[in-house]
Amino acid sequence: MWKGTLFLFCAGCYALLSGCGKADFSKQIATVDSLKTELDSSYARFARVNCDSLQAINDSINAHLEYVQTNYEGSMRRSMAKHMADYRMVRKIVPDAAKRAQQVNTGIETARAQLDNLKQALTGDFTHDAKGNKLTPEYVNQLMLEEKTATDALIQEMNLITERSVPMIKHYNDYYPQVRFWLDSIPEKPEDSIFN
Repeated sequence: MWKGTLFLFCAGCYALLSGCGKADFSKQIATVDSLKTELDSSYARFARVNCDSLQAINDSINAHLEYVQTNYEGSMRRSMAKHMADYRMVRKIVPDAAKRAQQVNTGIETARAQLDNLKQALTGDFTHDAKGNKLTPEYVNQLMLEEKTATDALIQEMNLITERSVPMIKHYNDYYPQVRFWLDSIPEKPEDSIFN
C-alpha cells in the first residue's frame, strides 16, 4: 500500500512539474524545419538562375526599342509592328531582374536567421522571446503564422523567377535575330547640330 501511495505521489508531482514547465512545441518545431527545407530547396534552384543575364536582356530590349523609336521613319509594316510588340513583352516575363535578385538574397538571409532564432527559442529552455514576450502556445502560433507567410512569399518569388527565366531567354533568342536585322537596316539619324 505504501508503494502504491508513493507511486501516486510521484506521478502527481511529475504531472504538476510538467504542467508548470514549458509547453510542447514539437509540432511547431517540425513546421520550422519543413519551412527551412522548402526555403533552401527553392533557393538552390534560384541560385542557378543568372539574374544578371535576365537584366541584360531587359536592358538590351529597352535600348533596341529606344533606337527604333528614335530612328525609324515612316509607317511600320504590320508584321514588323507585331514582332516588335511581342519583343517588347519579353521584358515583362521577369521585370527588374537584378533588383529582385538582390531582394531575394537579402530576404533569404533574414528568413533563415528568423527561422533559426524561432527554432532555438522553441527547443531551448526559454520562457520568453528576445522582446520579452512570453512563449505561450497562442503567441508561438502567431509567430509561426508570420514566419510562414513571409517564407511562403519569398519561396513564391524565387520559384516565379526560376520558372520564368527559361521562357524569357527562349523568347528573347527567338525574337532577337529579326530585331537585329531591322536594327541594322535602320540608319541612325544624325544628331542635331547648332551649326546646321
